[in-house]
Amino acid sequence: MGCLLHDVGKIGISEEIVRKPSSLTVEEYNIIKEHPGKGEQIARPIGFLQNHRFLIRNHHEWYDGTGYPDRLKGEDIPVGAQIIGVADAFDAITSTRPYRFGLDPEVALERIRENRGTQFSPQVVDVFVKIFDEICAVC
Repeated sequence: MGCLLHDVGKIGISEEIVRKPSSLTVEEYNIIKEHPGKGEQIARPIGFLQNHRFLIRNHHEWYDGTGYPDRLKGEDIPVGAQIIGVADAFDAITSTRPYRFGLDPEVALERIRENRGTQFSPQVVDVFVKIFDEICAVC
């Protein structure tokens, strides 16, 4: 459930910002960065989400500690949130947006590899690459 609802906090962000067809300003980006906290607040009173709130809150933490909202680092980031971070990045890179076309999955994979150990957990990236390669071998 936490994976499915990881971006639920965006309902608390202006549509003009969430759906903006061009790059965000620094101010707009700072507002977008509020969505994990807003999402956790939304989930707080919902009983069946209690064990999933950390996924909603921490999916934008970076392995090197420069993510948000809590600036968690390394193994302090719950592994489920680390997994969502990689999957969310892959989806963001390959999805077409109003301001750009989605990129090829191989390009997304390379970008994820480039950010191994900085944005992403090395262990999660290694497993993601292995699964990606296994799936592509079948295609």
